[in-house]
Amino acid sequence: MKIPESCKCPSCAGFLLFDIALQRLKCDHCSRELTVPEYDALMESRQTNSESRGAAPVQDGGYRRRQMRRSYVCSTCGGEVSPGVLSASGVCPFCEKPIVFTDKIMDFEEPDLIIPFMKEKKFFADEYRKLFTGRHFVPEDFLREAEAEKITARYFPFWLFDISAEGSAAAKAEKISKKGDKKWEHTVFELKGEGRQEFRGIPQDATDELDDALSQRLEPFDIAGSVPYSFAYFAGHDVRIGNRGSGKSFRDVERRVKSSLDDFLIPGKDYDACRITERSYRIIPGAMRYAIFPVYLLDIPWRKKIFSYAMNGQTGRIVGNFPVKSFNVGMCVLFFTCLTVLMLYGMGVLADCLPGMSQLLIFIPMILLIVGVCVVLWKSSLPFIFENNVLAWLGGFGSVFGTAAAFLAFSCRDQDSRIAVFILGFAAIVIFFGYHSVLTSRLEDEARDSLTGLAPNADAYTVADMCEISKQECRAAGSYVSESRSMRKK
Repeated sequence: MKIPESCKCPSCAGFLLFDIALQRLKCDHCSRELTVPEYDALMESRQTNSESRGAAPVQDGGYRRRQMRRSYVCSTCGGEVSPGVLSASGVCPFCEKPIVFTDKIMDFEEPDLIIPFMKEKKFFADEYRKLFTGRHFVPEDFLREAEAEKITARYFPFWLFDISAEGSAAAKAEKISKKGDKKWEHTVFELKGEGRQEFRGIPQDATDELDDALSQRLEPFDIAGSVPYSFAYFAGHDVRIGNRGSGKSFRDVERRVKSSLDDFLIPGKDYDACRITERSYRIIPGAMRYAIFPVYLLDIPWRKKIFSYAMNGQTGRIVGNFPVKSFNVGMCVLFFTCLTVLMLYGMGVLADCLPGMSQLLIFIPMILLIVGVCVVLWKSSLPFIFENNVLAWLGGFGSVFGTAAAFLAFSCRDQDSRIAVFILGFAAIVIFFGYHSVLTSRLEDEARDSLTGLAPNADAYTVADMCEISKQECRAAGSYVSESRSMRKK
């Protein structure tokens, strides 16, 4: 069995833990403080080599789970410690001493650099609460679920790639304008571009434990703030080792590089529609490094669903999704639906008083009414009074009972009234789902920074003064009229 490493205090029998606020090692017994370089220099003077530090790194070719299932003997109490396959740090279950399994880290790949935690757990909890600002219909109880003790501070492995990309691309683009009733004029352009881009330090997580969509939303990490690897930064913190080789990670990064080169060579944003028709790229790998980056994680179970939040432990960038009080949203939409239907019926009654064809004019205020309510749901703060549970109950059910009573009274008048009530009942269903779509779309826009979707490109890692466009052409290629605003597939 191997003996894991721990940061022992040189002054007493205590253990040094990395204090994020101080950015120093601090003894849990005598409170002595040391910087990591000071500690490394002190340890270097006492021993020049150790079994754990001397493990040979595995060459890129894959991770072998069997090799990583190991047992250790605690150097303090002699107890046996069996960490998880991907765990590179832990606490002795017998004496509660924090330990780091540095041989497991080295056996996968010796880290070239590390970014230490710069933000504390309290900062994460505070930022989490700030995310509620500007977001509506989020359950109040959900906010209280985020407590500092539930937040996990964890180091994750990343591959960093330096890449050169060059080549040419061709595309078809269109500028689209309205031309008559249900007609669209499409002016077609043929675009070509040639050039090159340089990228430095594009990260890709090296473990399946961290979802790509999550890690890429936490970017960018500032490599300038990194330090040389030392296991002392892990003291008291959770660490994961890699289980994904650089080959697979490079393919993921290559997708982002090609997307960046597309946008660089073809100015598609200047047009209403654009489609790449031809690519001829050469992706040239450069230097590759293995790094350890800090990430905070928080999983909150809520009504049989797990809502995940994460924060970049260096920059404080936080991402996550929030639940919505569906009942309150439904009651809000129901209120506006009932209000609209009653006003529509009132306009219908008014139309009966108008002579001849002038009755058709009543459709204009009806349409304006529906559009106006949509604008209220999309733009104003009025719908958010229904975040209050009491108002949601009163507004929703009160409007339903009021509308039902009015319909009952109307339907007892004559046959025409019963037909009108039937038509309005059908219209109410359509209007309800239309209003609901408008309001939920607004709520989704308030939470654009979600965990869904990968980072679209690698623009954050380009070296601006090493990027150039050698050729760029734009040629008009005719026009056509279509009943659709969409671009032709061919």
